[in-house]
Amino acid sequence: MQRNSAGQAASYVLGLFSAGLAAGGWVGSVAVARAVDPYDEVELLAHVLGTIQRDFVDPVPPGALVDAAVDGMMAALDPHSRWLSADDYAAFDLETAGTDLGIGVAVVARDGGVTIGDVVGGSPAGRDGLAPGDTLVAIDGEPVSGLTPSEIEDRLRGARGAPVTLSVVRHGAPLEVHTVRDTVHVPATTVELLPDGVAYLRLTQFQRGAAFEVTDAMRGLDQRGMTALVLDLRDNPGGLLEEAVGVADLFLEQGPIVTTRGRVDGEQVHYATPGGYAGLPVVVLVNGRSASAAEVVAGALQDTRRAQLVGARTWGKGSVQTVYENEDGSAMKLTIGRYYTPSGEPVADRDGREPDVPVAMPAQPTAASALRARIGALPITEPERAEMLALLAAIEPGSASEAPVPWTVAASERGDTDPQLARAIELVSAAR
Repeated sequence: MQRNSAGQAASYVLGLFSAGLAAGGWVGSVAVARAVDPYDEVELLAHVLGTIQRDFVDPVPPGALVDAAVDGMMAALDPHSRWLSADDYAAFDLETAGTDLGIGVAVVARDGGVTIGDVVGGSPAGRDGLAPGDTLVAIDGEPVSGLTPSEIEDRLRGARGAPVTLSVVRHGAPLEVHTVRDTVHVPATTVELLPDGVAYLRLTQFQRGAAFEVTDAMRGLDQRGMTALVLDLRDNPGGLLEEAVGVADLFLEQGPIVTTRGRVDGEQVHYATPGGYAGLPVVVLVNGRSASAAEVVAGALQDTRRAQLVGARTWGKGSVQTVYENEDGSAMKLTIGRYYTPSGEPVADRDGREPDVPVAMPAQPTAASALRARIGALPITEPERAEMLALLAAIEPGSASEAPVPWTVAASERGDTDPQLARAIELVSAAR
């Protein structure tokens, strides 16, 4: 991901839009042959916008028409290019910076209720006494029952300085926690030192400063006796290219890490530099939600045989986007190139990268399997049970999906719930 400011061409295009809207007339037929000059196409669009504004049955603000036209253009390019409103871009910028506006907690559904799974260090929630394991009952007096964890986290976000009261239960006793929303830095890494010196490092996204954060975490693990590493890139949606290069460089001594190729900048090669942890045994965990910059790191380490990939095929996003910022706070995220591994192969096609050691997560039970179990336990006659099971079999049962990674459980305590991690630890231990 890169950033630029909108140039004079954008101002000229918007000027043509304005001119067309002011003219408000339809000149000729849509089918009239168009000139070679690409701005003639923009003039045609301006006439369309002007006609809609003048003649459509209901009044439409010109800004809404322009936004819709731009949205349509971006959607026609590829899945990753898009127009960001000022609000969307502000949220995107916070995410890229690894910050959030809220109180700094993650919530999980557990035992029929909602529990505080994690509290970010130094956050408002941590400062004002909220603790992992607290059962969340209400937010500002409104019960949270029936809400998903993501819906609850959305309600906890808000403007900086806005107060919020959480009603929780701790060790069976009700408690109210009063805090104030603020900007919260969300760490990109989670680390643990497992038995026999095997280190576990999860990287959630390649936000600004992620490479420095990984470097700092590796130093700490090294001082504690790290002898091997499991680098977990599962559910990592990517982020900034320079951060991915910095992380990969920690484990490579020389040669290319990734090459980008585009129409404007041509070919750019990012090389590894000496130093880091080139001799440390490493296994990388990936899954179907490992994408973009995560695939850059995974592809570089797999392609150079520096590390094995364990888990499931990655998402498949090998494109480079640049963000063009506009004066009104909006922005355009545009695909300008593609990534290639050290061997010259695309980092990821639409099917993603295949792991060296495929390991599936346990399948989640479907609604059909749960209903089948309930039918089996009903106090009814066997003919009745057989009839109900036959009816169930005639209904499309749907396919089972993989269980999510149990992120709220420490890596050392996941046991059989995370077979991908278990296999990675086994392989990296044998590689020492």
